[in-house]
Amino acid sequence: MAEVEEQELESEDWQVELETAVLEGSCDIGIIRNICKGRQVPEELRPAVWKICLNVAGKGDSMESWDGVFDLPQQEVLRQDCLSLLEKYEDLAEDQLAILSDMESVLTFYAKSRSLQYASGNGWVDVLAPLIPLRLPRQDLYNCFYAIMTKYIPRDCKVDGKPFHLFRLLLLYQDPELCNFLDTKRISADTYALMWIQSLFASPCELSVVQPMWDLYLQQADPFFLFFLALVILVNAKEQILPMENEDKQVIVDTLKVFPAQLEAEDIEDFCALALYYSSRTPQSFRKDYQYMFGGSLTAREDTSEEEMLSQALCLPVSLFLTLLLLLLFQDYQYMFGGSLTAREDTSEEEMLSQALCLPVSVAELLQATEETNGDSVHYFVVDCRPADQYNTGHLSTAFHLDANLMLQVPTEFALAVQALFSAQRTAIAAGSVAGGEHLCFMGSGRDEEDQYVHMVVAHFLQRHTAFISLARGGYHALHTELVKREEKGDSSFSVRTCIVSTAGEDVNGEHDGRPGAQGASLINKLSSAVRHKSDAMKEQLSKIKDKLAEGAGPVERHVSSSDKLGKPYRGVKPVFSIGDEEDDHDEMDSFSVSDDEHEVVNLDTWLKKPDVIQHFPCQEVKESGHLLPSHLLLTSTHMYVLRDNPDRKGMSFIQSRHALTEVVKITSKKRHPDLITFKYGISEEEGVQVTGMERFLIPEAATCTRFIKDQILKVLDATDS
Repeated sequence: MAEVEEQELESEDWQVELETAVLEGSCDIGIIRNICKGRQVPEELRPAVWKICLNVAGKGDSMESWDGVFDLPQQEVLRQDCLSLLEKYEDLAEDQLAILSDMESVLTFYAKSRSLQYASGNGWVDVLAPLIPLRLPRQDLYNCFYAIMTKYIPRDCKVDGKPFHLFRLLLLYQDPELCNFLDTKRISADTYALMWIQSLFASPCELSVVQPMWDLYLQQADPFFLFFLALVILVNAKEQILPMENEDKQVIVDTLKVFPAQLEAEDIEDFCALALYYSSRTPQSFRKDYQYMFGGSLTAREDTSEEEMLSQALCLPVSLFLTLLLLLLFQDYQYMFGGSLTAREDTSEEEMLSQALCLPVSVAELLQATEETNGDSVHYFVVDCRPADQYNTGHLSTAFHLDANLMLQVPTEFALAVQALFSAQRTAIAAGSVAGGEHLCFMGSGRDEEDQYVHMVVAHFLQRHTAFISLARGGYHALHTELVKREEKGDSSFSVRTCIVSTAGEDVNGEHDGRPGAQGASLINKLSSAVRHKSDAMKEQLSKIKDKLAEGAGPVERHVSSSDKLGKPYRGVKPVFSIGDEEDDHDEMDSFSVSDDEHEVVNLDTWLKKPDVIQHFPCQEVKESGHLLPSHLLLTSTHMYVLRDNPDRKGMSFIQSRHALTEVVKITSKKRHPDLITFKYGISEEEGVQVTGMERFLIPEAATCTRFIKDQILKVLDATDS
């Protein structure tokens, strides 16, 4: 009994303190937050508290310049929507006409002053709904509405808008399994969350739920908090959504739309506490990089070049290599949005957010995490995916090395390296090392042409539903640049000397790394070094196999000489053709590749429209160096052409190679990567087939492509026999 009375007294104490602070007139949002501590605001204090949190207390009448004319093209629709809302408030019936006039005035002036078009269902009326019961004067009603719309409703909040692509990245970071399920069903976030976001949950939730939710939301003063509230809704819906695999897409969408309606007033504090929990487990870059999504008063990024680093794009739930292909076809990055930012000339690049693989993390945040002692902050386990020679030259002292090239070259070794990675991560976390963290951040070189395998590795982890996956924006190049910049500014804590080491435990200047945390970093270096040495040994073994083949120890495969009869089978010997797997085929990709010193440049569209071209397959040519080059396979009735995109001239391509279909002697694919197709070319002689060249491609429609080529080759061979 005594405990209950003490709790009631404590409850009354903070409310009295809040009322006193509000009446004194010098109260600000910081004082509100310290007093309320995430609790709902008493109903009688809500109008004053909300105005303080929205920073409009004492603000003048912004509508005094309005001429009072209601002449929007959609004026009747707007008036009817306002009236429909008011009919829900029976206790306001006596003042309905006055309130209706205020609502219509606020929305009309807002539309005119910002040159916007009103549309039914755009969320404006829904945002007014929690404000109407406060019985605010018209000027305060407008000021509160304007503050919410500009500070807390993200720009481009529409179907296929950028906020929903960003929300998908957040969901992918926190719950990749659920995100991949929705992707598989082709359910984008805007289909179910549009009204959540554009109304701050006022549309799907009851007023008794929305007002307490806004109490806590406005106390946070964090526009991004909206995304985490939506995330909590989805995560709690997961158990009901995943079993709906066989349901129609629209059934799932309709189920998701109404989930917020299940919230009750007593759920709000726990609901917001969960949102804060997920917020604390999300990289700071999520807010810093996209803060210009909200209101013009927020600070724009200083380094505008970093705005282009958002997308390392892939991540639809399709095959790994098709996903990679999507990335490579759209490599340029986009600005986010906002009227204060300069728009890109090529507006189509803004669509690249929808293809982003995962959340990017700034190198500044990675460096900060190595010194952060706060247990609640995000800690990273950095995975350096560059080739061994680059890693050996210099790397972040806390980084684990995972050579991305292993994924295609030696899949079994890659699998072992991944196991070692997780083991090293667990060890580092258990040891309390600065190198240990639950969040995996992958780092490449920062040069797109070198990082294609890195993107494939990240896609691999996402397909395994690994949570907390991110990419270091700008890669090692950005890291080194950041350290040099800080060193020039005299920051002794972060410099090339203290943060970058070689594989020998020396930094790039040849001095031992003696800074705090070096012991933990040394542990990671030892673990990743063992994996790296095994990788080098495997590569050496592959090199020996290649040498043996070149010496004639293996099948008869050699470079063609000027005396060879290219493309013409030996008289009386039928060309040999086969399709099969190459799980154990360790041929180097460029060992027998066909190339020309000079390539003819042609217009791609013109070639695609040529009457003799019967099929076209977009693809990526895979080079031994790891580079993937955007290309096209064109088929005629007798030949196969490889056209490679000219990066300097849009719409133009090089004729990289041309082969008679009778030259194709073998088409193989890897069991684990069926989109990776190898074509071997050669001629038939009495003693067997001489392989004269080889090319390897990533082909999204690999099965269709190989089947079509096979059928066409058989037609040519049958025609030759007849």
